[in-house]
Amino acid sequence: MFFNRKIILYRLGLFLKDIVDILIGWYIEPLPTDRILEYTAQALQKFRPFWIEQIEGTTLTLLDHFIEDADSYAQVSKEINSVFKINEN
Repeated sequence: MFFNRKIILYRLGLFLKDIVDILIGWYIEPLPTDRILEYTAQALQKFRPFWIEQIEGTTLTLLDHFIEDADSYAQVSKEINSVFKINEN
């Protein structure tokens, strides 16, 4: 079956949110390998045209979710650090 580039890019764009969500999940894993960091960073950069095209809908929503996740991670890290400081005393 033959697919031209426009069809492939269109279909890929339909699943941008899911693909990027998975890539960001790999990127922010607690102990990612250098290979995973490099791969996910390159893949996210290659999706730049889709980010720009879908800036108002998908991109801003994904950014909002990423910020929420980062904030939650920071809160958990603070709690863990405070527990360790209490145990050190």
